[in-house]
Amino acid sequence: MPLETPHPHLYFTAEQLPAIREKTRHPRFRRDWEALQYQATRHLEGPLIIPTEGPARCFRAAKKAARCALVYRIGGEKRYAARAFEFLNAILKEQEWAAHPGNLAFGLNPAHLCQELALVYDLLFDELAPQERERFRAACQRELVDVFLKECR
Repeated sequence: MPLETPHPHLYFTAEQLPAIREKTRHPRFRRDWEALQYQATRHLEGPLIIPTEGPARCFRAAKKAARCALVYRIGGEKRYAARAFEFLNAILKEQEWAAHPGNLAFGLNPAHLCQELALVYDLLFDELAPQERERFRAACQRELVDVFLKECR
């Protein structure tokens, strides 16, 4: 059985969070932190998935989820985690997350989507029940990895 690495660990660890939180108060970083909080706060309202965004709809939702998850993990406000979960669940209900196979740039869409979803998964891992983690992993395998590998053949 593989060892489980504690989460978060992709961009920073739990042990690094106090230093990151301190940096958000430093004048050099405060403006960036406030901009990120502002964006995440805007994501608390409005639709989760915008169908008119076409193939990018899931990527854009995942990017919003990642911002909310990051603001939650650093700032601790549960409303951001709740919204990130809403985005995640909306994405999991979608079909053809990375539509347009056959397009020469097809691999870029699932790659960017995987990056955002990996961040959300890492930041919210402790809040996900084991069955939610498995549902998430299975959906990513089906909708991204398997589709991408099929296109590569």
